[in-house]
Amino acid sequence: MDDEKYYKQAKKAIAAKRGFRILAFIFGLLTPVLIFINLWTSPGYLWFLWSLMGFSIALAIVYFFAYIKPKYDRKDELEIQNETERLRRRDREILDLEPRRRDELDDRMDLREVRKDYDERDFV
Repeated sequence: MDDEKYYKQAKKAIAAKRGFRILAFIFGLLTPVLIFINLWTSPGYLWFLWSLMGFSIALAIVYFFAYIKPKYDRKDELEIQNETERLRRRDREILDLEPRRRDELDDRMDLREVRKDYDERDFV
């Protein structure tokens, strides 16, 4: 990956995390206010639970996209890189297999022939 792509990914991740923090801050401020208004105006029906539930779902979704999903994306990218390297190595081995085998066989045959022809009387 080039630097510009890393920069764009980092900028996107920072924006998502900042969005989550802002939403969490608003949730923290707004929830007590809604609870107070609900208990002050109509204590018999707790309608603030509906807004609390909706806000909690929204907060969970934003958290997922800001913190959890990028981790899985990096894992997927790493797996893709590993698999690509494995396939490249496999293709290189397949393409180079025949010449390598021939060379190995030639080397073995040469050594065997030398060993066969070797006689101590030739060196004395």
